[in-house]
Amino acid sequence: MFSKTTLLATVLGFVVFYLSAWFFYDMLAVNFFTAHNNVPMADAIDPLMISLGALIQSFIMANGYRLLYTDRYSVKTGFQLGTGFGLFVGFGMGLLQYGTMQLMDISGTLVDGIWNIVMYGLIGATIGGIFKYKMAKSPTA
Repeated sequence: MFSKTTLLATVLGFVVFYLSAWFFYDMLAVNFFTAHNNVPMADAIDPLMISLGALIQSFIMANGYRLLYTDRYSVKTGFQLGTGFGLFVGFGMGLLQYGTMQLMDISGTLVDGIWNIVMYGLIGATIGGIFKYKMAKSPTA
């Protein structure tokens, strides 16, 4: 659970998570989400909680990957795990939040769901790549 490989995958997954989310939400699609949010953006952002949530999700993904793909470490299997996680978070949780809180309109919710599949796929691919690289160097890492 706390092996060097798992912790490295967690940290690098967190970095990919944080940077890709920052690039997409704060640079690329900021105007889109500003127009589709039902809550003012400045009131909803807490960088500490975002970082903590991203770190926890990266840790869960790294440990889930370690347990599920014990003998098949690769970027591809990491991407597959990540896209499944993205589907769960993006559409599963997104539509539940839309149905209960409506923080965004349906267009924003659907675009966010698609982005989550891509973003979590990248995070999973990073985690899979770390496991493949570290296990190729030392199977006991």
